[in-house]
Amino acid sequence: MGSAILLKLLQKNQSLPPRPHDGSSVKQCPQPQPFGTPTLDICLCDLASARHTDFGAVNFGHATNVDHVTPFHVMASIMKAATVSEDEWRNGQPLLGALTVPGTKHGLQAYDLTPSPFDKDQDYILSSSSGAQASPRWSSSVVPLGAITHPHADYYGCSQFISHFEGRKLWLLWPCTEQNLNIVTKAYLEPNFLLTADIAIDILEGLELYFLDSPRNFYIPAYHIYATLTFTTSCDSRCKLWALAEFNTAKLAMDMHLALAKKSVAQLNGQTLKVVDNFCREAEQEDLKHWDELASRCEDNTLLSDIQSWVQGTRTTLRQIQDRRLSRQPLGSSSWEVTVKREGRRLT
Repeated sequence: MGSAILLKLLQKNQSLPPRPHDGSSVKQCPQPQPFGTPTLDICLCDLASARHTDFGAVNFGHATNVDHVTPFHVMASIMKAATVSEDEWRNGQPLLGALTVPGTKHGLQAYDLTPSPFDKDQDYILSSSSGAQASPRWSSSVVPLGAITHPHADYYGCSQFISHFEGRKLWLLWPCTEQNLNIVTKAYLEPNFLLTADIAIDILEGLELYFLDSPRNFYIPAYHIYATLTFTTSCDSRCKLWALAEFNTAKLAMDMHLALAKKSVAQLNGQTLKVVDNFCREAEQEDLKHWDELASRCEDNTLLSDIQSWVQGTRTTLRQIQDRRLSRQPLGSSSWEVTVKREGRRLT
């Protein structure tokens, strides 16, 4: 798979730039690092401290999420990745990585990471920890050499700030456009259509490459689709942002997922149901709340009205979807996690 992707890029005369091109919506963001840059050992410290329910484990050999994997399963797989034989891969040897690993006081939290300049801009809201000393909420990932991710977007209604700490990794990025969203929707609805990176190079529009081999910090706009090829064990940390300037793009992506959520269960495969579950939960718990707050800061009355109207309409649609699901299936029998309260229904 990796060689097919690189060959396709070579055929298209694509270079591997070390930074976004001028005019790109992906922004390089040099940072003040008073405590230095975290390295792989810091991310492994956080991973070792995590429970198996604290992070997302991925088997990159089959491009699937896996449950009941301990941090030490992941670390052992990363250590063995370079020595596993071809026969072992064919026989199902897992290639494990860890995503969304929470920071600890002996790990990432000791570095006081800041997504500058967005942390001081009122047109942005950061995903943050709770409490009086609230700070941006960072999570890290540790990925083995040889890992390949298919084209996807991590979140639905927000942007990302990414700090790449260590390793060599190639990012393939595509913007959130109607054409690209239509293709992503097709991948969700047609079980026989797998959107791999080598296919996406030909059918998604606006491809941009970004090659990382040293510490970098960069900003990815709302619902930017991406795939990655990892050449050496790599680690990074990420923070979610909601940006007024990204409202129209976030709305486009969230409306597409809302349309999926309105479809009947019979029209969706198991993987797409999980996507819909995550979308509904994140929309209610984070996205709509933060867009509401951004609207209260907005000085553009037209944009303010657009955001408030959309948030209200989306909340109404989510409640209708919940009511329909609850009326047809016993609570808990569906993969949708819902809690019904007398004072309005909310996704948990």
